[in-house]
Amino acid sequence: MSRTAFAFGIDEAGRGPVLGPLVYAGAAYPAARVSELRDWGCDDSKQISAASREALYSRIEQSAECMSVIDVLSAELISEQMLAVKRVSLNKLSHDSAIGLVERALAQGINITELYVDTVGPPEKYESLLQSRFPRIRKVVVSKKADHLFPVVSAASIVVKVTRDRILSEWQFSGARANSYGRVFGSGYPGDPSTKAWLRAHLHPVFGFPNLVRFSWSTIPSLLESEGAVSVSWRESENEQDEFVFGSTKANTSTRKITSYFQRVPAPSTAGGKVAKAKHRPKFLVARQIFLQD
Repeated sequence: MSRTAFAFGIDEAGRGPVLGPLVYAGAAYPAARVSELRDWGCDDSKQISAASREALYSRIEQSAECMSVIDVLSAELISEQMLAVKRVSLNKLSHDSAIGLVERALAQGINITELYVDTVGPPEKYESLLQSRFPRIRKVVVSKKADHLFPVVSAASIVVKVTRDRILSEWQFSGARANSYGRVFGSGYPGDPSTKAWLRAHLHPVFGFPNLVRFSWSTIPSLLESEGAVSVSWRESENEQDEFVFGSTKANTSTRKITSYFQRVPAPSTAGGKVAKAKHRPKFLVARQIFLQD
């Protein structure tokens, strides 16, 4: 590990857009001289022209003392995690990405003594999380507007913005319709007229959108419905529709024990001259002759 003490800053780009990846970047610079990044012109990337960002990005990448690490969370990954049965929030994905950047930097031998992060969610809670995760880092600061307040976060802001812009400008669509997708999609934010127009123009009534789109954004199901996309209903199997408690008229909302799926099925009741509905065992278990053992 380097004996030089480094300040490490983290920022993101692409949190709000419905199109494209969410990108996280970390930048490291000797803590004793971190103010030199201001002399370079580093500031919040949103306040700097595209040409200036590119020039600063090149300087950061070519510097022997300023190091950076990047994590790209694709639109597919975001959609998959946020729409999973056990859903993962965007804040959790963001926190995990930032933690991963710190771990990678430490693994590369960077001696981080100061950590500065642009907040996601309440700063105090996030700061406490990072302090508990990295107790050897003597100073941890999580703040709003960190990309403007702290030069090392400004450097990360430039790296992450340029990286994401390049990903979008060089994006290669896949699939049979790859050549039919236009590239004028605006900022990617749901409220951008150019983004809205692109989404409407490239909506497939069955398959929806290409993998540039985050299906987990509320914009998408609303658009699919309003534009007449094919509706899909997932039917429950006969076994899932059956009541768990024999003879119950209530919907089954209880949590079943695993052994309940193996219970022996009693013969249908003929009380009152009527054949009552028998409880069914899942076809998967019946087909494989899986039974509960005494």
